[in-house]
Amino acid sequence: MRRTIARIAGAAALVTISLELLIRFARVVPDNVPVRYRAMPGDEAFAALPGQDARSLFGVRHRVNSLGLRGSERAPARQEGVTRVAVLGDSVVWGYGVEEEDTFVARLEEILARRGRGYEVWNLGLQATNLYNHRARYARLAPLVRPDLTIVLVLYNDLQERAEHFRITSVGTLSNPDRDAPFPDAWRPFLESTALYWAALRVVGRIEGLETEFRLENYPGLERQLEGIVAPARSLGSKVVVAAASGRFPPPELYHALTQRLSAFAAKSQMTFVDLSRVLGNPGDPRLFLAADSTHPNPAGHAAIAQALAPHVE
Repeated sequence: MRRTIARIAGAAALVTISLELLIRFARVVPDNVPVRYRAMPGDEAFAALPGQDARSLFGVRHRVNSLGLRGSERAPARQEGVTRVAVLGDSVVWGYGVEEEDTFVARLEEILARRGRGYEVWNLGLQATNLYNHRARYARLAPLVRPDLTIVLVLYNDLQERAEHFRITSVGTLSNPDRDAPFPDAWRPFLESTALYWAALRVVGRIEGLETEFRLENYPGLERQLEGIVAPARSLGSKVVVAAASGRFPPPELYHALTQRLSAFAAKSQMTFVDLSRVLGNPGDPRLFLAADSTHPNPAGHAAIAQALAPHVE
């Protein structure tokens, strides 16, 4: 009996390890962001805990500095003759799935430096957020960073009715507040470090077939959040550039409808609007996006975004 149990356990372990390795090798699941979070008041909702340095499912390094921003340490004090740019947005700005030096934020700073200009480009992005969260986050960070130029990256998935809110678990991870997981929080760091866990979540999502929250009918709320970013930016003397990024989702006609409205809003507000589908494609060119991912650019996609934004920064 014991031998039978041992054989079954061994076979199960072998199957589990094989599946884990196969999923990792084939990259049929998206990467993860292995950072911990803290709760924040109001619509900001949460922020990355400062001082982290961790590797993702596929080995991507994620550093969080003392200000809770991705990247190395940067002093808030301004340097004379250096133009400061702040980039606001979600996981695309953060650089989900790519190394820090491959994000378009870092690439943009490199491009400007090669042209002999003094620029700092700050990454204010955070994953799992939308424009409601960004507005509140900018209200906290802008007086500290005091940028000369603010770039706001808008995606179709910013078309939501309210800020994203998650439960901050006892181990600092994000959890859906409407679901009770069949395991304790203490298991989360291990589970989230496995490809099998993310594959299981993807399967569950497809089975449930949840209706998308992203609707053009929510556009008025998106515009109000942009207005809530533009006003404090201008009070600090910061110009604003609004950029829209396309992806494999949504269908081209829906993305086009969004950019039409954003372009009109930018013209009315005397701001620059950049439609990044000109370099990413509409729908997004799969060669510029991560495998098994409809939203996040790969290093080549980030490089294309940086090249497209550089003239508008200068």
